[in-house]
Amino acid sequence: MAHQKRNAFTLVELLVVITIIGALMALLIPAVSTARESARRATCLNNQKSIAFAIQTFNSTKKRLPGYLNRLPQSPDPENFRATWIGVLLPYLEKQDLYDSLYIKAAPAAENALYFELAICPSDPPTQQRNGPTSYVVNTGRPDVRPTNQLPRDWAANGLIHDLWSGQSRKPPVPTTTLSLDQVAGWDGTRNTLMLSENVQARNWTDGGVPPRSDLNPLDVEKWLGMVWHGGWQVGSSVNPVWRINGRVAEGGETGDNMNWARPSSYHSGGVNAQFADGHGQFLSEEIDYLVYCLIMTPQGSKVKDPGSPTFEGPEEIALTPLGEGDLTP
Repeated sequence: MAHQKRNAFTLVELLVVITIIGALMALLIPAVSTARESARRATCLNNQKSIAFAIQTFNSTKKRLPGYLNRLPQSPDPENFRATWIGVLLPYLEKQDLYDSLYIKAAPAAENALYFELAICPSDPPTQQRNGPTSYVVNTGRPDVRPTNQLPRDWAANGLIHDLWSGQSRKPPVPTTTLSLDQVAGWDGTRNTLMLSENVQARNWTDGGVPPRSDLNPLDVEKWLGMVWHGGWQVGSSVNPVWRINGRVAEGGETGDNMNWARPSSYHSGGVNAQFADGHGQFLSEEIDYLVYCLIMTPQGSKVKDPGSPTFEGPEEIALTPLGEGDLTP
């Protein structure tokens, strides 16, 4: 008897095919996810490079670094108009029209004009595209204190980007801390000094002065848009887990309403992207020693002082030990 020709799969053959496809998918999906995160991390690093270049260009033009909060003498109301560090960088990020609209003409910006992708890490997408969200923060040194007419809010040796707005309308004005990359090059070196990184708790870059706010507390701007290092601990003792890179990253929410959250953090696995003052980018491991983190935050580690004090009460090693070649592996 002649065999009848089959034109379809048997149930067993179909199950085998489904099993093979499932196994292939199980292998491919993690690889695709890894490739996507790798691409997002690369985009984040490129965004930071553009911002770092803008800071360097600002420094070349003004002969100083921007402040994390800045006075705008050319604005309609110099006593009250101010801009965050991203605000003053707008002309150097191809956003001159937005800068003019906000700070020269004092005109409200269109709802979506304050959002630009360069300020966003693709692994940290904002929940809304209004009000200028950002993922990036700059090195603001130690947590600032309220200024006096004798001492600045923070010392230049402690960090790169300082408050250049507070107290300038006082008579006499409160001392401000200005710094240039040339100074840093003559101290610990631009290659050894952290300039900017990312923080998933960063706030909107407009929160420091769009529109002008008479109730603004500069200490809020530092914790929203800056990263700091903390003293008062001893080498070998426990460090607040929040202070570390990616410290308790899932617990801080999106507001960062505490100076403890003003540290580098990201949704990249194992660390954060960062830019140094010489313009080179690097992925910083979340496992680096906290002392090493403090050292790369300080442009002049041998001269650090507590804000509001002429002395330093932290571990002596910070003021004495230079950064070694093996402390921060590229």
